[in-house]
Amino acid sequence: VYTPLKIMSDVKDASFGEFHSAAITTNGDLYMWGFNREGQLGNGTLDGAFHPVKLMGNVRKVSMKTEHSAAITIDGDLYMWGGNSYGQLGDGTKVDKLTLIFKPRKRFGLAEDPSFIVSIIFLMPCISSSVSVGNPTIISVVNETSS
Repeated sequence: VYTPLKIMSDVKDASFGEFHSAAITTNGDLYMWGFNREGQLGNGTLDGAFHPVKLMGNVRKVSMKTEHSAAITIDGDLYMWGGNSYGQLGDGTKVDKLTLIFKPRKRFGLAEDPSFIVSIIFLMPCISSSVSVGNPTIISVVNETSS
């Protein structure tokens, strides 16, 4: 018989990639752990983490795919990191990133209105979320108030 194991307290959101996990605490801190072959934990190494490790603060939403991750801050800024073989990080390269890549919201034409968020939609498989990442990645602006 297995008993569920409490990993963290004060968690308001969580996301799970194929081999890595993330949790956002009630104060907006992002913690990540798990496999890290492509830098998907964003900690500057390729070393995995067997317990939650704080990556950044001020986070509203996180989403992950097999080898890369993304987070949107409370201010509406987009950060991406990890595997980039198909340019899915949107930085104009195909080089993996072991640390966070800042994507200013103006780059995507986001208004200062917080009702606008970035929606990353991928072709296969299709997962609906405020932010989902995969290969290939299309970045579009979605107005949550009219969607």
